[in-house]
Amino acid sequence: MLLLALLASSPVFALDVVIFDRPTAPSDHRLDFATAVLRAAMERTTPEFGPYRIDFAVAPMARQRMFQALKDGELINVATSLANAQWARELLPVPVPVDLGLQSWRVALIDASTQPLMNSLAGPAQLKQLRAGVGGNVGHPARDAREWLPYRFRRQL
Repeated sequence: MLLLALLASSPVFALDVVIFDRPTAPSDHRLDFATAVLRAAMERTTPEFGPYRIDFAVAPMARQRMFQALKDGELINVATSLANAQWARELLPVPVPVDLGLQSWRVALIDASTQPLMNSLAGPAQLKQLRAGVGGNVGHPARDAREWLPYRFRRQL
């Protein structure tokens, strides 16, 4: 009788199962940080919301398939992906920058011969005169530096 009374006074939680996107290969570590953030959030909320388990989708998904799977909620129910208007209308976006807002940042690599030029840059106006590209010599169009550097120029990174 006492055991029954103790059980009745304790909160009972169902196990929350979070199904997250699967990396494309065992060597693909792009989701490691997001998975760690998700795990930390679930750990911190366990006292309030109860136990959890993180599973991974049975296969990696392209963006459109992920959207449909998120709507269905069976193959996957959590994703870290930039929401567009359709996703915002039909899903429940949580506007938290899991990657600390760094997803769109890039590191520019330069040839050693251009180092003196880079060292002489004193501000954004000079930087905007340069061109930067994505993908090297594999056919991707170069992008103007002003497209990817809307922030204050920083001499030291």
